[in-house]
Amino acid sequence: MKELYKPLFEPCTFPCGIEIDNRIIMVPMATKSSFENEMVTLDELAYYKRRTKGLGMVITFATRIEKYGSQPGSISIATDKHIQSLSKLANTIKSNGTKAILQIFHVGRMQTSIVEKRYFS
Repeated sequence: MKELYKPLFEPCTFPCGIEIDNRIIMVPMATKSSFENEMVTLDELAYYKRRTKGLGMVITFATRIEKYGSQPGSISIATDKHIQSLSKLANTIKSNGTKAILQIFHVGRMQTSIVEKRYFS
């Protein structure tokens, strides 16, 4: 291996003290495979289980934080009912020694038009 690439495979410690095994990170990818109630599916768990082996960190697909404005097939943290589902996802990712990062998503200025289309048309 070239000397240039060796740091990719060495542990890295962030200023906050969290250490990852290496600097290989899986960026967010839209699987769009969550249930309609925005809970994690077995397919998603299998997806992350297969892809996290050997990685230092994984950043999940955009996770909705508000009641309105979700992307189809995305997971949610908008209510406490989602905690168990998200725990399964985190544990699946961490079972390979990989750190799990939850990417959060807010619909922003588009929220008004989404609410209007759903509830006022």
